[in-house]
Amino acid sequence: MDIRKYISSVRADSLLLSVSGLLLGSMMAAADYHINWWVVVLMALSVTALQVCTVMLPGILLAIGAVWLTYGTVFKMEALLTLLMAYFVYKLVYNHSPEKGLFRNGIVVTLSSLLIYGLIPVYGAYFVCTHSFARSILLLPSLSVGALCLAAVNSDYLEDGRTRFFHILWIMVGFASMTVYACMRIFDIWHFLFLLMLPVFAYRIISLSKRKETAGSDKLRLAVSIVLFALMSGTGFLVYLF
Repeated sequence: MDIRKYISSVRADSLLLSVSGLLLGSMMAAADYHINWWVVVLMALSVTALQVCTVMLPGILLAIGAVWLTYGTVFKMEALLTLLMAYFVYKLVYNHSPEKGLFRNGIVVTLSSLLIYGLIPVYGAYFVCTHSFARSILLLPSLSVGALCLAAVNSDYLEDGRTRFFHILWIMVGFASMTVYACMRIFDIWHFLFLLMLPVFAYRIISLSKRKETAGSDKLRLAVSIVLFALMSGTGFLVYLF
């Protein structure tokens, strides 16, 4: 196998987007005093293996390991339902492409991206860590990371003013949603730690406005920025506890 071709076939940007919501959901669970970091590590490794490996077995085994750690068994109804849900999410993510069937529809791409990169990983990770569904207020952090990931997904299609407008809009929605969520919690300056990433995204918006950015340019850097945004958001809520 040509190692260089294999590495290029593994889309690092897509992998980073896939784990950003998972990291945020796990850290939100930790902020509510429910966390087993080994579960988080296995979940992240499972997502990575399912995307990187040419066969599904390593990812499946890691997912089973994460479920076993959090439930103590894989034979409880909750554990089996979690694994079943993870499988359907994997199939949805695997087939999530604007070139495939239903996903050619722009509205479907928008809604599915918000679900796949926002609502499902944030609430899913929170559920696996806490065994309970989060409060509805976590819709805002889910929307935040989902909107930023949607902007990254759409960065391959920045061909005209309309697509650039929506790309910028989703970035603004991402920051606005997390800002509203931070304001709704008990006020603490650490809750706004994610704003340290604002200059990075502001620079991208300015570059787009001046047409210095082209379709797909620096998509990996954008994905890294989104992961850092998720980590800073979660860290801000964790540091507050101490």
